[in-house]
Amino acid sequence: MVSKSTGNWCQLLLNKIVFITGGAGHIAKAIAKTCYAHGACLVLGDLDLEKTNKVKDEILENENDKENRILVVELDVTNETSIQQAVQATLDKWKTIDVLLNTAAIATLGNIEEVTTESWSRVFDVNVRGYALMAKYIAPIFKKQNSGSIVNIASTLGLIAIPNAVPYSATKGAIIQLTRNLALDLGSFNIRVNCISPGSIDSPGRDEFAKMNNMTIEQMNDMCIQGSCLKRIGQAEDIANLIVFMISDLCQFMTGTNLVVDGGNWNDLLANKVVFLTGAAGSVARYIARACYAHGARLVLGDLDLEKTNKVKDEILENENNNEDRILVVELDVTNETSIQQAVQASLDKWKTIDVLLNTAATYVLGNVEQVSDENWSRVFDVNVRGYALMAKYMAPMFKKQNSGSIVNIASTLGLIAIPNAVPYSATKGAIIQLTRNLALDLGSFNIRVNSVSPSGINATTTYEIGESVGMNKNQLDEFIKGKCLQRVCQPEEVANLFVFLASNLCPFMTGANLVLDGGSTIA
Repeated sequence: MVSKSTGNWCQLLLNKIVFITGGAGHIAKAIAKTCYAHGACLVLGDLDLEKTNKVKDEILENENDKENRILVVELDVTNETSIQQAVQATLDKWKTIDVLLNTAAIATLGNIEEVTTESWSRVFDVNVRGYALMAKYIAPIFKKQNSGSIVNIASTLGLIAIPNAVPYSATKGAIIQLTRNLALDLGSFNIRVNCISPGSIDSPGRDEFAKMNNMTIEQMNDMCIQGSCLKRIGQAEDIANLIVFMISDLCQFMTGTNLVVDGGNWNDLLANKVVFLTGAAGSVARYIARACYAHGARLVLGDLDLEKTNKVKDEILENENNNEDRILVVELDVTNETSIQQAVQASLDKWKTIDVLLNTAATYVLGNVEQVSDENWSRVFDVNVRGYALMAKYMAPMFKKQNSGSIVNIASTLGLIAIPNAVPYSATKGAIIQLTRNLALDLGSFNIRVNSVSPSGINATTTYEIGESVGMNKNQLDEFIKGKCLQRVCQPEEVANLFVFLASNLCPFMTGANLVLDGGSTIA
């Protein structure tokens, strides 16, 4: 059952049993605190029981733990007996486990000539085999209840190379691929497996790396800041917020994905933010609009079809008291600069600023390369690519002036994979993904974040209209577009939830990322 978007995300993990490995670690502590704040029952597993109990004490410092919601267990992730005992202790207390968060890690540094065989074995035992063994013993529980979520901590060092990090980087690359394979193997049991690749995070482990490269911590901070679009060091809380969202019921169609994070209050996440939504009359955009409104946003709904857009407005306000006058409908042609300027000015006249741009306007041109006319090529690129760029062009000066802003572009898994007779549409979606990266790089120094979302086929009117145009009924199309791992079709509410999270202040260190929402379709 897909969780619907609401304005209250304060208890996203209520009564979920969350098992965290490496529970004494710096990042694990932030994750544990955030999960606990969202109502989770925690299992903190680590070899260092003294430090782990200190984490427990910190969490409970201002809490009255009458419900006894934290269990500390001794855990060596390289030892199967230790894992089995820790899992059994959890089952003895709570009968089940809902979430596994693999954060245990050691950082073995050095070049290929320096690292000993023993060090290679140790770093792979903890960072890779440990994650696999934890999944091995928790998977049967998840299978029995036909649900579960695993999140593995990887690193951007599993994607890029830096000096003197050979063994650590190799393990992080292994974790990313382990995640994909687990997602594929476990998806049919409604078990989701994802990983997060943080960039440089402000944590004690960074000191050792600085020394290894003959730098002071200040010099390393400067180097990391210069390499970041957002010009700051990541915080453990940035990772914690993302993990809570990923393991919650609001993110049920994401699996096999590696989220790169290198660049509070969960109720009313967009309170008083001015959110400009293009293509607002669209079948998915209306769900995004509802979710944003439910989270307190002031909405600008832009579209050429004012009749349909006003219907979207009426649907949102059907059960609402519109005393705050929080929705503005504007006529918008994203291919026309004058139309864009007028729509932006109308927004500024009403609210003086804009905080978020959500580009969802799209047109669908299908066919193979011999069939598509020159006019259709121009039209699909004008709307799907140039339109997104022009919207960013006229929003960027405002965002720069206020030194903040968020842009989210809707792309598609068809920008990542090929299917028959989708040449022009797929080409535009690939263009959007790369446009997103370039905008993130160019605008990051102004604290402007730019990300994209790539859904697979969505349970929406437009999807089935396209299916009919190529001779496929609903059942045939559902079978074609369903997730390879999760074996169902993406729901529009799931896309909307992801847009809200990306636009909010809970996701301040993610930029240039393309978030794939496809039930695991693109991992194999």
